[in-house]
Amino acid sequence: MPSMIPSVAVIMSTYNGERYLAEQIDSILAQKNVHVELFIRDDGSKDNTREIISDYVKRYNNIHAEFGSNMGWIRSFIYALQNAPDFDYYAFSDQDDFWLEEKLITAVNAIQREENEHGKNIPVICQTNAFITDGNLNVLKQTHTEGRLATVYSFALREIGRGCCMVLNAKVRELSRHMNDSKLFYDKAHDVALAEMTVAVGGRFVIEPAPLMKYRQHGDNSLGAPSSLIKRIKYELIALTDKKGNESGFFRLLLQYLNDELTPDARKAYTLITGSPKNWLYRLRILFSPKFRTGDFRATILGKLRVLIGYI
Repeated sequence: MPSMIPSVAVIMSTYNGERYLAEQIDSILAQKNVHVELFIRDDGSKDNTREIISDYVKRYNNIHAEFGSNMGWIRSFIYALQNAPDFDYYAFSDQDDFWLEEKLITAVNAIQREENEHGKNIPVICQTNAFITDGNLNVLKQTHTEGRLATVYSFALREIGRGCCMVLNAKVRELSRHMNDSKLFYDKAHDVALAEMTVAVGGRFVIEPAPLMKYRQHGDNSLGAPSSLIKRIKYELIALTDKKGNESGFFRLLLQYLNDELTPDARKAYTLITGSPKNWLYRLRILFSPKFRTGDFRATILGKLRVLIGYI
């Protein structure tokens, strides 16, 4: 542990979140062994969210707020991240979850271990696991991502970034500048985009196996984790159909905008992925390559199926 308490900028975007917002803010303020500065951008709420935020800003000098017009949750998070002051570490927060007290310090410690081993000039993300709960925070199940691989090849088949579980170092925040280069970056969730850019430039994406937050599932979620077999099947079908072309389009942008920063493996993987919809040889190379795997057998099969039928 370093002698100084690490400071973390928590980035939150809110929209009509009055129901659970105060409980989440309180859990952020209760984080142990870190200094927290909370930066909230409200994305045009119509309920009492802004009043709740204003009350917290009056009571706490480490909470800062900006009340903006509606630009959508992805753009709102990117804007808030890019316009926050310089910090060593950043964390994304949804408006309706609940963080356990050790969430931030556990992730920061994991990032610092990577920085000590690989140097502080590389981007590092730590993603924790989470308890999936109902609206009353009753635990339904736990996420299990610790077996997943975090390489350009695995991310090409299956995205695993979940912003509310992620803590970033400053080098990852620097990567977000590329998100201004093309509108298509706004069609890719900010957390997934940052995770994939991090590994693409040789950074580190590490998974902390401990569940350190409660990921609340309710009817108002912008996105959620499938909590039943039927919802899981529906989720996978959406991934196979509605996202047709999204992955190859995004990786094409990475080749265009980050080309000088990409690792050789990233260039190779993205060239194969972007060429695969029209090139059967590329599809077969991905299908039989041992590098294209996720660490989860089902996810690997589903990812390669998308490649095989040209839905990548």
